[in-house]
Amino acid sequence: MTDRPRDAENEIAVIQTCLNRAQLWEAQNRSARLLDRLPDDVTIARLYALALARLGATRRARACLEPFYRKAPGDSETAGIMGRIYKDLWQKTGDDRFAVMSRDTYLKGFGETGDPYPGINAATMSLVVGQAKSAIRIAQEVIQACSAGDNDYWTLATLGEGYLIMGDVSRAADYYKKAVAKAGNRYGDINSSFRQLNLLAAYLEVPETVKKILTPPGIVVFTGHMIDHPSRRAPRFPEHLAEPAKAAIRAALDRLEAGIGYVSAACGGDILFIEAMIERGAEVNVVLPFRESDFLETSVSFAGEHWRDRYKSALDQAASVTFVTEEGYFGDDDLFAFTGTVLQGTAILRADAMHTRPALLALLDMGQEGLPISPEGGTADVVSAWPEPETAAMIDLSKLGQEGRFLEKKASAVSPAPERPVIPFGIQRGLKCILFADITGFSKLEEAQTPYFMYEFLRALAGELDAVDPRPEILNTWGDALFAVYEDARDMARFAFCLRDMVHRIGRNSSHLPCDINIRIALHAGPVFRGDDPVIGRPNAYGAHINRAARMEPVTVPGCIYASEQFAAMLVVAARDDYAFEYVGDIQLPKDFGRQGTYHIRPKSVPHHARQPRECTKTESKI
Repeated sequence: MTDRPRDAENEIAVIQTCLNRAQLWEAQNRSARLLDRLPDDVTIARLYALALARLGATRRARACLEPFYRKAPGDSETAGIMGRIYKDLWQKTGDDRFAVMSRDTYLKGFGETGDPYPGINAATMSLVVGQAKSAIRIAQEVIQACSAGDNDYWTLATLGEGYLIMGDVSRAADYYKKAVAKAGNRYGDINSSFRQLNLLAAYLEVPETVKKILTPPGIVVFTGHMIDHPSRRAPRFPEHLAEPAKAAIRAALDRLEAGIGYVSAACGGDILFIEAMIERGAEVNVVLPFRESDFLETSVSFAGEHWRDRYKSALDQAASVTFVTEEGYFGDDDLFAFTGTVLQGTAILRADAMHTRPALLALLDMGQEGLPISPEGGTADVVSAWPEPETAAMIDLSKLGQEGRFLEKKASAVSPAPERPVIPFGIQRGLKCILFADITGFSKLEEAQTPYFMYEFLRALAGELDAVDPRPEILNTWGDALFAVYEDARDMARFAFCLRDMVHRIGRNSSHLPCDINIRIALHAGPVFRGDDPVIGRPNAYGAHINRAARMEPVTVPGCIYASEQFAAMLVVAARDDYAFEYVGDIQLPKDFGRQGTYHIRPKSVPHHARQPRECTKTESKI
């Protein structure tokens, strides 16, 4: 495409940078929006398909790129990504036909262009399909083709892979080291090679020394104490320990080989972690628990103006800044705990995408008794909730600068702790999981079908819902829509899948309703107001996050269950082994409700290649 607008050219460069740095979700979001503008642009389609493929959304990647490939099978870049998609399908389904399709697609691209990228993949996939001699022959041809290429990352990594297939481990390691040095912080590129190396290891011997070269960067979640508040009686983290603490954090980051971090931004440990990560050229992602003005008041400003300045500088240099909720604090300390959960869950999802494991780094005063009791959302509380204790590292403040530890504290001219606002009428605000669902096709029912929907369908649904255990705290219906609230993410996920299956089963068994009746289900988590509704005479829930869940439901694909980033993080921490999470994108919500990072979730007990409901295709997302 030669007449591409200049702003689109600039956006393509940004998307490529996101892919290089393993910022896969941002790459998918940007490329999807750009492809909507320029649907015939094969370059944009390739970027979108590659982001989808790296995120594990293999079928969507195939649906996007295969039409372009069929039009121009000689395009080596398109063939390269298409071959990778077929390879992913083979790995996920176990169907050897996809392995052969992958090898043939790569080989065709290499034969027509001499491009080393499809060539080296053709060599690897030849090993997979049991043609070792062909693999070595193709690897030799690829190495020869690389001799005329640039000394860039992919050329060096391709040479490493080629020599590994030929059995020359020493030269392979040398080229892999050069490739990693050339890549810098382009973690996406390195991770792609690491993934390929793990594939090769199933068919030939790959020494651990070679694997170590391409091991992904350390992904670290941080939690730590704030600088002592002026009202604190017993010192825990006095100002004079800030620099020793930062030095300890630096040393821990070196040991963890940290390259990607997830953290909040309170004065003290959080900001010290952000500064240390930025100093080492690492990526930092910040999550704030509520509205920034309230966060500054509760967690930064009391420590003095210099901490406000450091806060601003830290956020200016962070790779991303997101909010658990953009609403106010309202004295809800469970929002701090929820922030810890979101940090942990987001890091786990990122690590899964990069085929590695995250670590937790904690800065806390362990005193003489070991891990202390912590208020909800406090540092020790976050440590206790970490699902992989063997990857947790502790920095004990009680062992830093002990000679000055119990010095008398000087008075400080800063504001006292903020007052907790009063919520009237006995209404309570708390963290809840929220479900909104609606029956697709209801608005198109014929008038004569409506009584059957009301009496047969809803009656059968109510009967089955009565057997669900535990029951939702709140369960309401509005016509064809359903709203539910739970405390626990696991209970909510189980309820959502039960509800989906019930609708499919009841719809199939009805002789008076359309056979393809379906349901859209959206899940979210956030603080809501809960109390007795004076009109209906029973408990109900209200608030901005109820509205957000309601806005997510219309953009959910029928037959599927979509979850916000907040809910997905909550569920992956609580039940990581039970569910698979496929990133859908940063979706624009209706009625000017902003954008929402969204996942498609499904039980892991259902094989990825199992046939999904027909309505789960993108082209049938609206009825």
